[in-house]
Amino acid sequence: MANQGGAAVEGTWMNDQGQRFTFREDSTAAWEDDRSAQWSHSGDELVVLANHQGTDFTHTLQVEISEDGRAMWWLPTSIQDNDGTEYTDAPGYNPSCSMLIKSDVASTLDKYYANDDSYLDETPNWCDLENE
Repeated sequence: MANQGGAAVEGTWMNDQGQRFTFREDSTAAWEDDRSAQWSHSGDELVVLANHQGTDFTHTLQVEISEDGRAMWWLPTSIQDNDGTEYTDAPGYNPSCSMLIKSDVASTLDKYYANDDSYLDETPNWCDLENE
């Protein structure tokens, strides 16, 4: 996958539940249970091709990265399997925005919560963390 603007995304990130996501320079990623996922980043879009329990999925997320490059907000805009089934259209699915913090700042969940408030002012207007 072409990777334009990916340097900002590269690294290991943690969300508010302690899940870690790693985006490597070679455009591979550790994404949930898939350690060999593929990723690309261009503008405000991050695309991850990952395998979940034997099925390939394409995750498309709207993203924004903080000024210091240590926080990232993402919102799923599409999740499709190889058959083209769109999971974000499924009844009851409500895509939610998440803030992730780079592991050099948030190596533990306690450190995540010690630092998350410092990024609230940079939260993009499309990301409603209050109702997540």
